[in-house]
Amino acid sequence: ADNIRLRQINYILNIVHCQCQNIFLQDENIRHISLLFAGDFNMLPHTSAHQFLTNGVYSMKAQGNTPLRLMMDAALNKIARWCRSLGVDCSYYSEQKLDSESASQLFEVCRRQNRILITRSKRLVARRECPAHLLLAHADARDNLK
Repeated sequence: ADNIRLRQINYILNIVHCQCQNIFLQDENIRHISLLFAGDFNMLPHTSAHQFLTNGVYSMKAQGNTPLRLMMDAALNKIARWCRSLGVDCSYYSEQKLDSESASQLFEVCRRQNRILITRSKRLVARRECPAHLLLAHADARDNLK
């Protein structure tokens, strides 16, 4: 439920931001907008949604309490967009055909940038030089985001 609250807060804040931008464009004399955002938002302190609302930043942590950095292959562009909207540091490798050369380039980028490879390709993760990875089982993006 916390991830749903996080997404909802991100959504409403994006709407507020767009409305403020429109106000700024309409009247150049307005330099600052004060906004009171009230409610209990059905969340507890120290949750990710509370952290995002109070600090404007949400950082997911990987094992060892290091920042979570992901690399999605070309088949997972929708999941990459969702992860980015949730504040996850997520890159997207756009090369559609992963032959030996492009797979090696993808693996090198993952290692150099310290990213976890996320893919649905069993052939890709079966390669000997494959870095840390997560193999997704579902074709539907919503199932994979659970």
